[in-house]
Amino acid sequence: MYDLVATDFDMTLKPPAGEIGPRTMGAIARIRDLGVHFTVVSGRTTAGLIHNLTSQGFDLEEMYVISYNGAAVAEASTGRQLVSRTIGRDVAAAILGHARAFQVEMIVPEGEYVYTEWAEPIVAGYEARSNATTLQQVPDLALLGIEPHKILIGGEADLLRTAAAEIAAPFRDVAEFSFSAPFMLEVTAKNVDKGTAFADMCAALGIDRSRTIAFGDNHNDIPMIRQAGLGVAVANAVPELKEVADRVTAACDEEGLADVLDELFPVRAPGPHV
Repeated sequence: MYDLVATDFDMTLKPPAGEIGPRTMGAIARIRDLGVHFTVVSGRTTAGLIHNLTSQGFDLEEMYVISYNGAAVAEASTGRQLVSRTIGRDVAAAILGHARAFQVEMIVPEGEYVYTEWAEPIVAGYEARSNATTLQQVPDLALLGIEPHKILIGGEADLLRTAAAEIAAPFRDVAEFSFSAPFMLEVTAKNVDKGTAFADMCAALGIDRSRTIAFGDNHNDIPMIRQAGLGVAVANAVPELKEVADRVTAACDEEGLADVLDELFPVRAPGPHV
């Protein structure tokens, strides 16, 4: 029935505290043994996502990851990027300069580093710790001399929700803006999101998107949920994602992903010995 299963990482596959549940790990191992492709999709950097998957005990062989909110596709076992879509330096500099007026925390997570201008970074510190990457303070992010895969804008949830539309307004033609958490606004190049990366991966693997399943919980998962043959929201998902999903499963910490995989890929009893 299905040839590929893709899932968001935080709050969909992995609970906010603790490890991925044993039923979920078992269900993923089972579908991989059946030859079904499995991929994890995240706003995290490639290095950070691979670190987290390794920490959770995943076998990374023959597995791909979509990172930077869709700006990169890589081999999980090596980190080698197959797709890389960055924000141009001039566009990045303009967004950073504009956002600076809103008293938000501007962050560029790239490779093994998380760059920030803030003297007492909060979101950048969380980003570095959760990905085992290095926090680096710089005087001006626009002078880094790199084309970032994404810009991360952090702040107190109410403040960021109020400011988001005004931050994004001048750049709607050149960039994509979406929330990955109430305190994190993700910025990628135009037409780059989890959905476009998901479609690119399906095309590269020769998989019909009608034969795919995608799981998610937040706003930045909506493009991927729309692309999949079966889009599934976990019960803890934002209302906007539930509205576009084909079905809603149990919450992340109740192993909702395992519920769906167990239903669609049931464990079969061994046949009689002959």
